[in-house]
Amino acid sequence: MYTFEYILRRASLLFPDQVIVDNYGRKTYRELYDNVLRLIPFLQSKGVSRGDVVAIMGLNNVKYVELIYALTSMGAIVYPVNVRLPPEQVIYTLNKSHAKLFIYEDLFRDYAKLVEGRLSGVKTMSLSEVAYSDERGRPTSGREDKAVLLFTSGTTGLPKAVMYTQEKIIMGALAIANQLSYHSAPARLSQETSCSPRYRYTTYSPGAP
Repeated sequence: MYTFEYILRRASLLFPDQVIVDNYGRKTYRELYDNVLRLIPFLQSKGVSRGDVVAIMGLNNVKYVELIYALTSMGAIVYPVNVRLPPEQVIYTLNKSHAKLFIYEDLFRDYAKLVEGRLSGVKTMSLSEVAYSDERGRPTSGREDKAVLLFTSGTTGLPKAVMYTQEKIIMGALAIANQLSYHSAPARLSQETSCSPRYRYTTYSPGAP
């Protein structure tokens, strides 16, 4: 139950026609889950396998979400690169993570080219090169699998790696959803009510805010 793939598969079954919107268009949960399954063979063709780390430097959009779900569904580990880090720290954390692949948003192409010559054994590719396969992969993840790699702020030295399991992240997300009373009933916002984006590092927190 406590895996990324289960959460998305459940949503695709219960709310198949629910629309997800970002700057790049609109997709339903059914389409999103199908895309995730079709990304698995593509990632495997790039040499990514269970337990490998894939670093992603990107913006908040559906394609990024699809990659996160596809990688975790196949038992790989996501390292979401902080786009605000200076090049030296990006190079350090990428090498420290032992990432097999570094995927970057086209917006960060110049930044990626600046650092890729100093990466040790890390393949790089742009997000626009990520393609959907005609075949659908088979999810193989478990709740105790490592899912996300983050780095501390390095206030007492260099950034330190912290690994989160699938279950830990899902339990944290459920705790946040419970605290904020997220549910599927219609909602009405007043002038006194505000909603703001929650940065991915908070979403990966171990408990409620």
